[in-house]
Amino acid sequence: MAEIAENVRRLADRAQGAAGAAGLPAPGVNQWLVVVLSEFAPLVDKLAPGTDAAALRENAAAAAAKGEFGSQVAADALFADASTFASGRGSESVQAKDLVAAVDAADAARAHIGGQVAPELVDG
Repeated sequence: MAEIAENVRRLADRAQGAAGAAGLPAPGVNQWLVVVLSEFAPLVDKLAPGTDAAALRENAAAAAAKGEFGSQVAADALFADASTFASGRGSESVQAKDLVAAVDAADAARAHIGGQVAPELVDG
């Protein structure tokens, strides 16, 4: 697995904290989205043109506040997926955009970013 950048680890810690506060063993997709979009909304808007990352964050936060956390995804599983995206970019380090792509891929319903980020990372 690629090296995980420190800022990516901090985001995972925040997501895990949100999960723990909700009594969950692992963060749900909505919790991941809130954390990632709080830090990287401009990056998401760039990687997925036409996406309104600020609105997505608000929607994910509202859903999580109602107990709608989405599928739970452990940080290690997300890091493994993000590592695959990093490798696809020719990088040995998982960066924020790799984590964004992994969260997008974890959103099975494609209800948020819409699966638009991962292809951009693989191609670019």
